[in-house]
Amino acid sequence: RGFEVDRLAAQSSLTIEVTYAPTIDSPVGDRANLVVAYHDPHVNQNRTARAFVQGTGSTSRFGPVPEELNLGEVTAPDCASKRMTAQAQNFGFVPICVSEYRFEGLACNNFVLLEEPEIDGCIPLADGESVEFPIKYQPLVSGEDRCTIVVTSDAMEAPSIELNLVGRGVASANTTDTHTVGE
Repeated sequence: RGFEVDRLAAQSSLTIEVTYAPTIDSPVGDRANLVVAYHDPHVNQNRTARAFVQGTGSTSRFGPVPEELNLGEVTAPDCASKRMTAQAQNFGFVPICVSEYRFEGLACNNFVLLEEPEIDGCIPLADGESVEFPIKYQPLVSGEDRCTIVVTSDAMEAPSIELNLVGRGVASANTTDTHTVGE
């Protein structure tokens, strides 16, 4: 409502920009029909064109699962932890796109990413979906090691999140390594 165009040349188009600005969270969102009424002089008829528009009034929520992945005590340098998984999860109602990840920290060489997520520009995540980072910890020396996987997305509230990894290398061979058959 509120705009008029006197004439539009034949075989041309008009772009109409619609801005959705919800005032409350609503995972269901809103829907509407955009109706453009016009007169077609070639057939001397009044016509309408309709476009269905929708928007979701909810914030994007993106975060780590778990907050910190503790891979336990592992005999250094001869053993490795069992396979464990850190996740970057979409907790919101809004689909998001994960675009990259990187390792940060001095001890990241002790944490082995077993399967790299395939990011070909974007990994789309709907509500409840996640990107998994299966990890094993292989310490070279005794002591606590920390590493962070920084995951970047297009989530508006938290475009980057941190998956915190921790493990402790021990000199004693008294730690028990357990492995599931098939790994």
